[in-house]
Amino acid sequence: MLNNRVDVEIPLRFLKMKFHDYLKQLRIKRFKETKKMCIILGVSKDVWRKIERGINPPPQRSVLKKFCVLVAALSYEQAQLFALARKWKPHAD
Repeated sequence: MLNNRVDVEIPLRFLKMKFHDYLKQLRIKRFKETKKMCIILGVSKDVWRKIERGINPPPQRSVLKKFCVLVAALSYEQAQLFALARKWKPHAD
């Protein structure tokens, strides 16, 4: 049985980046404001803002996959986003 997982080499500069910063960076490429995107994703704007500020944890994998389609994320960007989501730690406050 073949493994469908693709191993992608991730540049070191991205490993120091936090999930919420990378998420926001990807979002800004396509959506300047979050309102329309949140409606499409089915996530409230307040919750998404907290995710982008690092207060709330990353959304479910299905929401992240939909997000990647909306922002036309490349395969290495998707891999990076999911890797950072796995390493997410709660905000210090």
